[in-house]
Amino acid sequence: MLKVGIVGIGNTGNQIAALGMKELKIPVLAINSSEKDLETVPEGVPSILLKKGNPPAQGAGKDRSLAKKYLKNTIKEMLGSEKVTSFIASLDILFVISSTGGGTGSGVTPLLLSALSQIYPDTLFILIGIGPVESEALTAQVNTLEYLKELYGNIKNVHYMLYDNDNFDNMPSHRMMEHVNEEVVEDIKVLMGMYNKETRYDSIDT
Repeated sequence: MLKVGIVGIGNTGNQIAALGMKELKIPVLAINSSEKDLETVPEGVPSILLKKGNPPAQGAGKDRSLAKKYLKNTIKEMLGSEKVTSFIASLDILFVISSTGGGTGSGVTPLLLSALSQIYPDTLFILIGIGPVESEALTAQVNTLEYLKELYGNIKNVHYMLYDNDNFDNMPSHRMMEHVNEEVVEDIKVLMGMYNKETRYDSIDT
Protein backbone atom coordinates (compact mmCIF):
# COMPACT_ATOMS: atom_id res chain seq x y z
CA MET A 1 0.00 0.00 0.00
CA LEU A 2 1.20 3.50 -0.78
CA LYS A 3 2.58 5.56 2.10
CA VAL A 4 0.21 8.50 2.52
CA GLY A 5 0.31 11.54 4.83
CA ILE A 6 -1.53 14.80 5.48
CA VAL A 7 -0.32 18.34 6.04
CA GLY A 8 -3.18 20.42 7.40
CA ILE A 9 -2.76 24.20 7.21
CA GLY A 10 -4.92 26.64 9.17
CA ASN A 11 -7.73 25.56 11.47
CA THR A 12 -9.67 23.60 8.86
CA GLY A 13 -6.57 21.74 7.71
CA ASN A 14 -5.49 21.09 11.30
CA GLN A 15 -8.82 19.49 12.20
CA ILE A 16 -8.77 17.25 9.11
CA ALA A 17 -5.17 16.23 9.81
CA ALA A 18 -6.15 15.26 13.36
CA LEU A 19 -9.13 13.27 12.07
CA GLY A 20 -6.92 11.60 9.46
CA MET A 21 -4.41 10.50 12.08
CA LYS A 22 -7.23 9.07 14.20
CA GLU A 23 -9.21 7.34 11.45
CA LEU A 24 -6.51 6.40 8.92
CA LYS A 25 -3.53 5.87 11.27
CA ILE A 26 -1.28 7.82 8.91
CA PRO A 27 1.41 10.43 9.64
CA VAL A 28 0.17 14.03 9.74
CA LEU A 29 1.46 17.53 10.39
CA ALA A 30 -0.55 20.59 11.48
CA ILE A 31 0.68 24.09 10.52
CA ASN A 32 -0.91 27.30 11.81
CA SER A 33 -0.20 30.92 12.67
CA SER A 34 -2.58 30.79 15.64
CA GLU A 35 -1.38 29.16 18.84
CA LYS A 36 -4.96 29.03 20.09
CA ASP A 37 -6.06 27.08 17.02
CA LEU A 38 -3.24 24.59 17.50
CA GLU A 39 -4.36 24.11 21.11
CA THR A 40 -7.63 22.66 19.77
CA VAL A 41 -5.74 19.89 17.97
CA PRO A 42 -5.60 16.63 19.98
CA GLU A 43 -2.43 15.83 21.86
CA GLY A 44 -0.01 13.77 19.80
CA VAL A 45 -0.60 15.59 16.51
CA PRO A 46 2.77 17.05 15.39
CA SER A 47 2.50 20.78 14.76
CA ILE A 48 4.41 23.84 13.57
CA LEU A 49 3.59 27.40 14.64
CA LEU A 50 4.47 30.00 12.01
CA LYS A 51 6.64 32.84 13.29
CA LYS A 52 4.78 36.12 13.53
CA GLY A 53 7.56 38.54 14.44
CA ASN A 54 7.57 41.04 17.27
CA PRO A 55 5.09 41.85 18.72
CA PRO A 56 3.41 38.53 17.90
CA ALA A 57 -0.07 38.63 16.42
CA GLN A 58 -2.91 36.28 17.31
CA GLY A 59 -3.09 34.71 13.86
CA ALA A 60 -3.78 35.79 10.32
CA GLY A 61 -7.57 36.07 10.62
CA LYS A 62 -8.79 36.45 7.04
CA ASP A 63 -5.63 38.29 5.93
CA ARG A 64 -3.82 36.21 3.27
CA SER A 65 -1.00 38.76 2.97
CA LEU A 66 -0.27 38.51 6.68
CA ALA A 67 -0.21 34.72 6.44
CA LYS A 68 2.33 34.94 3.62
CA LYS A 69 4.50 37.18 5.79
CA TYR A 70 4.39 34.59 8.57
CA LEU A 71 5.36 31.87 6.09
CA LYS A 72 8.28 33.98 4.86
CA ASN A 73 9.49 34.29 8.47
CA THR A 74 9.36 30.53 8.94
CA ILE A 75 9.76 28.66 5.67
CA LYS A 76 13.54 28.26 5.51
CA GLU A 77 13.82 26.90 9.06
CA MET A 78 10.67 24.81 8.66
CA LEU A 79 11.67 23.09 5.41
CA GLY A 80 15.13 22.36 6.78
CA SER A 81 13.88 20.86 10.03
CA GLU A 82 14.07 17.16 10.78
CA LYS A 83 10.35 17.20 11.62
CA VAL A 84 9.48 18.13 8.04
CA THR A 85 12.24 16.40 6.05
CA SER A 86 11.83 12.99 7.70
CA PHE A 87 8.04 13.29 7.52
CA ILE A 88 7.93 13.96 3.76
CA ALA A 89 10.77 11.59 2.87
CA SER A 90 8.77 8.67 4.27
CA LEU A 91 5.75 9.30 2.00
CA ASP A 92 4.66 8.48 -1.55
CA ILE A 93 1.64 10.82 -1.50
CA LEU A 94 1.05 13.91 0.62
CA PHE A 95 -2.34 15.58 0.84
CA VAL A 96 -2.01 19.32 1.56
CA ILE A 97 -5.30 20.51 3.05
CA SER A 98 -6.75 23.90 3.98
CA SER A 99 -9.77 26.13 3.61
CA THR A 100 -9.78 28.47 0.62
CA GLY A 101 -11.48 31.39 2.36
CA GLY A 102 -9.51 31.84 5.57
CA GLY A 103 -6.23 33.60 6.21
CA THR A 104 -3.50 31.12 7.14
CA GLY A 105 -4.71 28.15 5.09
CA SER A 106 -5.68 30.16 2.04
CA GLY A 107 -2.59 32.38 2.10
CA VAL A 108 0.05 29.79 2.91
CA THR A 109 -1.07 26.64 1.08
CA PRO A 110 -0.46 27.52 -2.62
CA LEU A 111 3.01 28.93 -1.85
CA LEU A 112 4.02 26.07 0.41
CA LEU A 113 2.77 23.48 -2.08
CA SER A 114 4.78 25.14 -4.84
CA ALA A 115 7.95 25.00 -2.72
CA LEU A 116 7.41 21.39 -1.62
CA SER A 117 6.76 20.14 -5.15
CA GLN A 118 10.10 21.57 -6.28
CA ILE A 119 12.08 20.24 -3.32
CA TYR A 120 10.50 16.76 -3.41
CA PRO A 121 9.89 15.96 -7.10
CA ASP A 122 9.41 12.23 -6.38
CA THR A 123 6.53 12.82 -3.97
CA LEU A 124 3.01 13.20 -5.31
CA PHE A 125 1.33 16.22 -3.72
CA ILE A 126 -2.45 16.50 -3.87
CA LEU A 127 -4.01 19.76 -2.73
CA ILE A 128 -7.43 19.69 -1.07
CA GLY A 129 -9.27 22.99 -0.69
CA ILE A 130 -12.46 23.53 1.32
CA GLY A 131 -14.59 26.35 -0.08
CA PRO A 132 -16.72 28.72 2.02
CA VAL A 133 -20.51 28.81 2.02
CA GLU A 134 -22.11 31.47 -0.15
CA SER A 135 -23.47 33.31 2.90
CA GLU A 136 -20.01 33.69 4.48
CA ALA A 137 -18.34 37.11 4.57
CA LEU A 138 -17.23 38.73 1.33
CA THR A 139 -13.62 38.46 2.53
CA ALA A 140 -13.86 34.67 2.41
CA GLN A 141 -15.17 34.77 -1.16
CA VAL A 142 -12.39 37.15 -2.28
CA ASN A 143 -9.78 34.99 -0.54
CA THR A 144 -11.10 31.96 -2.42
CA LEU A 145 -10.78 33.74 -5.77
CA GLU A 146 -7.20 34.79 -4.96
CA TYR A 147 -6.36 31.26 -3.78
CA LEU A 148 -7.67 29.77 -7.06
CA LYS A 149 -5.81 32.37 -9.12
CA GLU A 150 -2.55 31.41 -7.41
CA LEU A 151 -3.33 27.72 -7.76
CA TYR A 152 -3.97 27.94 -11.49
CA GLY A 153 -1.29 30.51 -12.27
CA ASN A 154 1.73 29.70 -10.12
CA ILE A 155 1.88 25.93 -9.62
CA LYS A 156 2.63 23.65 -12.57
CA ASN A 157 1.14 20.16 -12.90
CA VAL A 158 -0.81 20.52 -9.67
CA HIS A 159 -3.26 17.81 -8.61
CA TYR A 160 -6.15 19.15 -6.58
CA MET A 161 -9.58 18.37 -5.12
CA LEU A 162 -12.08 21.07 -4.10
CA TYR A 163 -14.92 20.57 -1.63
CA ASP A 164 -17.94 22.86 -1.45
CA ASN A 165 -19.45 23.60 1.95
CA ASP A 166 -22.59 24.89 0.20
CA ASN A 167 -23.54 21.28 -0.57
CA PHE A 168 -24.44 20.92 3.10
CA ASP A 169 -25.91 24.34 3.94
CA ASN A 170 -29.04 22.68 5.36
CA MET A 171 -27.01 21.66 8.43
CA PRO A 172 -25.96 23.77 11.43
CA SER A 173 -22.60 25.36 10.60
CA HIS A 174 -20.57 23.32 13.11
CA ARG A 175 -22.08 20.05 11.87
CA MET A 176 -21.57 21.06 8.23
CA MET A 177 -17.86 21.62 8.87
CA GLU A 178 -17.54 18.31 10.70
CA HIS A 179 -19.36 16.54 7.85
CA VAL A 180 -17.07 17.97 5.16
CA ASN A 181 -14.00 17.04 7.24
CA GLU A 182 -15.32 13.48 7.53
CA GLU A 183 -15.97 13.34 3.78
CA VAL A 184 -12.41 14.40 3.01
CA VAL A 185 -10.98 11.68 5.25
CA GLU A 186 -13.39 9.10 3.81
CA ASP A 187 -12.32 9.99 0.27
CA ILE A 188 -8.64 9.68 1.20
CA LYS A 189 -9.48 6.26 2.62
CA VAL A 190 -10.95 5.27 -0.76
CA LEU A 191 -7.92 6.60 -2.66
CA MET A 192 -5.63 4.64 -0.36
CA GLY A 193 -7.43 1.43 -1.32
CA MET A 194 -8.64 0.72 2.23
CA TYR A 195 -11.91 -0.70 0.88
CA ASN A 196 -10.17 -3.17 -1.43
CA LYS A 197 -10.16 -6.87 -0.63
CA GLU A 198 -7.03 -8.77 -1.63
CA THR A 199 -7.31 -11.89 -3.76
CA ARG A 200 -4.69 -14.26 -5.15
CA TYR A 201 -4.79 -12.42 -8.46
CA ASP A 202 -5.55 -8.78 -7.76
CA SER A 203 -8.04 -6.95 -5.57
CA ILE A 204 -11.72 -6.15 -5.64
CA ASP A 205 -13.44 -3.37 -3.76
CA THR A 206 -16.12 -4.05 -1.17
